[in-house]
Amino acid sequence: MSYLVRITLNSGYSCKSYREEADHMPVDEVADLITQALDADQATIAIPGTSPFRMSVAQDGSSLGVVVWHPHNDEEAPVAMIAIAANGRPATRLWNSHVGVADELGITYPANIEKPPAPWCATLLLPYCADLRPSWLADFEHVLAWAWVLMRQDSDRSSR
Repeated sequence: MSYLVRITLNSGYSCKSYREEADHMPVDEVADLITQALDADQATIAIPGTSPFRMSVAQDGSSLGVVVWHPHNDEEAPVAMIAIAANGRPATRLWNSHVGVADELGITYPANIEKPPAPWCATLLLPYCADLRPSWLADFEHVLAWAWVLMRQDSDRSSR
């Protein structure tokens, strides 16, 4: 695979993301962070270098859902939801869930937005994100997507 598609659901912005562009944070370190989050006993884990931001993850086969959190009024408030589909099988369910959250929260997005072919990464910026404007989030999402897609490729190869 030569690229994955990145989409910001709120605006409909999309672009092709090439692996060699994902060097803002070492992909191996982010892959380790994903593994740590999947194995964690606590609900969220710290995102290195972004204190006090944290993340939680949920895996569904080759898909990964990530929520980025930030402290707000003595609780953690969700800032962004990142959905990553490494291949096509569970990608439709993940896409529908992501769009469903936007609908439930009343977050508008372009009417003509469509699920791209996998692999893809779709980010939904939640209302609290506008107050924070985390400048590192786009780079993190980019590297996170590549880390997950490469992890799934390695897993698929080793299971053959």
